[in-house]
Amino acid sequence: MKALLVSLIVLGFSSLYLSILALTTIVKENAKLYREIKVINEKVDKHNLNQLLDREIIEGEMKAIKSI
Repeated sequence: MKALLVSLIVLGFSSLYLSILALTTIVKENAKLYREIKVINEKVDKHNLNQLLDREIIEGEMKAIKSI
C-alpha cells in the first residue's frame, strides 16, 4: 500500500514538474514572438509614416505646380 502511495506521489510531482516546464516554455516562446511582432509593427509604422510624408510632399508639389 505504501509503495502505491509513494508511486502516486512521485507521479503527481513529475506531472506537476512537466506542466510547469511546458508552461515556462510556452511563456518564453510567446515573449520571443511578442518581441518579433513588436519589431515588425515598428517597421510597418515607420513605412506608413514615410508613405504619409511622401503623399503630403507630392500633394504640396502638385498644389505648387497648379498655382503656377
